[in-house]
Amino acid sequence: MQGDHSMIATIPIEESIVSGVKEAQRKYVRMSSRWLNHAPEYFLTSIVADTIHRKTRRYVYMDVSPNRLYKYEFGMDPRDGGGIRPDISVWNQNENAVEVCIEIKRAYSLSALRADAQRILTLVSHQDCERGYIIAFSTDARSLSTYRERHEKWAASLGWNLVTSYTYPKDDYGYYWGFCLLRCPSS
Repeated sequence: MQGDHSMIATIPIEESIVSGVKEAQRKYVRMSSRWLNHAPEYFLTSIVADTIHRKTRRYVYMDVSPNRLYKYEFGMDPRDGGGIRPDISVWNQNENAVEVCIEIKRAYSLSALRADAQRILTLVSHQDCERGYIIAFSTDARSLSTYRERHEKWAASLGWNLVTSYTYPKDDYGYYWGFCLLRCPSS
């Protein structure tokens, strides 16, 4: 299933994230004949986490605070981010640090992303992780430009970087399914 994208991820971890979202979309369509938007967020979380692990050979944790990883899993001093638990945390064994924190959100508006953006920003600013991302996905647009404009507007309004905006071809009802990958500005 070919799609349209306006930007392409170039950092290996970003390529892995985008690849994981696309893989989740393919799998869910094959399993249910419905777009990923109809799946629970944990389905996407699991596929993206597995793809990151397979492609980067990093340790990947779901729904665990970086503080817990530093303190209990690796016997290190915890950071200042408290108990915030991103959907995915990626541990870089070579640097002994949480490299990436990711939030995944089904979003039709900017308001749905604000709390997750703040959570990731807190983790990055307190050095709980080096880079932070949000994967936002939805279906409801009837034109490609609607998705691109929406994703660009979200990035600008949050002050984040738009890494990728990807849209799949129309379904039988005339709707598109799409996602974007946003990178935290401090990353």
